[in-house]
Amino acid sequence: HLAQAIGSQKLEGEWEITVVTDNMYDVVAEPRLCQGKMTSLAAVKVIPQEYPGIICRSIDIVWPARGAGEIEAQAARIRTEWLIPVEEQVIAYRGHHRWEQTFEPIPIEAPGEKLPRLKEKGVYLITGGLGGIGSVLAAYLAETVKARLILVGRSEFPGRDQWDQWQDTHEDSDITALKIKKIRELERQGAEILVSRADVCDHERMKTVITQAEKRFGPINGVIHAAGLPDGGVIPLRKKENTHPVLAPKVKGTLVLENVLKGKPLDFFVMCSSLSAIYGPFGEIAYTAANSFQDAYAYSRTAAGSFTISIDWDFWQEVGMGVEALKQGKDMPTPPQVHGILSTEGTGVFRRLLAHAYPQGAVSTRDLSMITQQINEAAVHSPLEFKREDKNATALRPRPGLVTDYEPPKAGFETTFAAVLQQYLGLEAVGAKDNVFDFG
Repeated sequence: HLAQAIGSQKLEGEWEITVVTDNMYDVVAEPRLCQGKMTSLAAVKVIPQEYPGIICRSIDIVWPARGAGEIEAQAARIRTEWLIPVEEQVIAYRGHHRWEQTFEPIPIEAPGEKLPRLKEKGVYLITGGLGGIGSVLAAYLAETVKARLILVGRSEFPGRDQWDQWQDTHEDSDITALKIKKIRELERQGAEILVSRADVCDHERMKTVITQAEKRFGPINGVIHAAGLPDGGVIPLRKKENTHPVLAPKVKGTLVLENVLKGKPLDFFVMCSSLSAIYGPFGEIAYTAANSFQDAYAYSRTAAGSFTISIDWDFWQEVGMGVEALKQGKDMPTPPQVHGILSTEGTGVFRRLLAHAYPQGAVSTRDLSMITQQINEAAVHSPLEFKREDKNATALRPRPGLVTDYEPPKAGFETTFAAVLQQYLGLEAVGAKDNVFDFG
């Protein structure tokens, strides 16, 4: 809301937003973590990309014990940050020490033949179990340990007694028919499958799912939380209606799972997060916030003694929300042929991470430190820095022939944004429905 207000005033010059939190990071084994505050980091990372001229940073502290001396010292450290140029977006103070967030590659050896933390015929709950990543991990568990799987999804799904009729009356390419075929393949491999329709945010419904699953299979051994919704929308046009639904499955859904599984000893709790939590893509502030929460939750739950890991996945080339968006003709930040992991690589990473005790693992096909450095520099130094008086210095190119017909932008934000794109890309015209990637 603050960024929206600044942007609506068309204020000149550079603005700086500093977000100060306490107990957000597990830096030196803090006993108390406030994972909900991590959602603020999404704003810190995304606002500067969408609002040239606004610079953001996050400073995390441990709230000092009562005493004027320590409180004043903490305040002095924050004041010092305000006096120096922003070079790092994420900073934490612990005592007299100043910490900066970095990411480094760690080689993780493949475990031996014994599958870590997996039981033969183990019982595993997978939210988003009929979706892309969820279904790949379900297939891996079926193949390796003949698991008993509870696949939870929000969408309508026919009962088992209707599967034959559904397959007979629908094309092979029908999404539901494909899912039925996949489930039957898993069962032929020795897995037992229970498909449950439920919104992971619905506490009572999820409680019923757990009760039914345990009645059929016995105690649940592990959980993979792969439910999620895609995002897309710049901050100037953000409202609760298009933000809260993206936050819900990963924030509220995670807390619902914690509640309905309380007291049940799990071998693992895996959350399918995203690299968006680390670099905050343009137009995805809600998705960035949701995944940032999951990363923080994993640290908090690990500190409490329960094996939990949040996996920040890169783009999956064969399945997942990114692929589905491409199939539907939606714009994506990076085409899948440029980078991304294969399903077999994803299951390999999953197996390795289960063998270790990291609360968070970022899976990136590119040099992550280089990516974050480039994005941080773009956030600190506006990516659209150009002099207005130079806008006619270079002749603008005609709009190329595209598959979409030219549709003029509406007055207001669309017109302003189109003008920025025209100047930045050197084009005479950018239509409201044009795909930016088609410009080359």
